[in-house]
Order: sequence, then C-alpha cells, then structure tokens
Amino acid sequence: MCRMLAKVSSEPSSAEYELLSAPPSLSAQSLEANLPFPERPRGPHADGCGVAWLDVGRLRLETRGRTTCWDTTFINHAEKLSTSALIAHNRAASSGLVIQKSAAHPYLGTVGNQREIGRAHV
Repeated sequence: MCRMLAKVSSEPSSAEYELLSAPPSLSAQSLEANLPFPERPRGPHADGCGVAWLDVGRLRLETRGRTTCWDTTFINHAEKLSTSALIAHNRAASSGLVIQKSAAHPYLGTVGNQREIGRAHV
C-alpha cells in the first residue's frame, strides 16, 4: 500500500512541513507506516518515492528508486521546495511487482499529444 500527498495553494509556499517535519509527514510515513501485509504490519515504504510540482508554470518531476528513496539529496530537495501545487508519493510495492526507479510515482506520461503527470496502474 502506497502513500500519496497533494498540496495546492494560491501562492507558492514551502513543502517542507508536509514532506519532512509534520508528525504524519510523507517522509515519516515512508519510514514506518501501516502495511497491508499480515507478516509485516508496519514498516518502511521504501520501494521508491517521487514528487511532481509546479515551477513557474512548468511541471517538474523528481523520482527515486529503492536505493535512493529519501536519501540526503532527496531530503535537501524537499527542504528547499516551494510551489503552489505538488503531488508526492511513497511506494510500498506489493509482492511480485517490479521495484525500480521507473516504477516510482508520480511519472510523466502522454495523453493524446500532451505530457501529463500520471500514476501507474501496475
């Protein structure tokens, strides 16, 4: 079971609280959250993470796989991120699913001729 966070505001604001310092922040949930697995009811959502945000009218995306999920560079990015809209995600892959950076959400996809943020249905 994954965790997803969305934030929208009228003006750009810091995403640090929601991503890093709030008691139920996305990073805290990535370390130890409820899991749907009876053999492991709590644990890390460490199979990937990502954030998509609006940056001066352009869509930006940063995703990480298992080995770099919530590493120092991702945390530094989250500390500095200021935006009016974002979607962020932690991945806890179900058994049998591919665990690699390309499976981390959100991802950019094409709908018609337009690039959009999507969420994989794998």
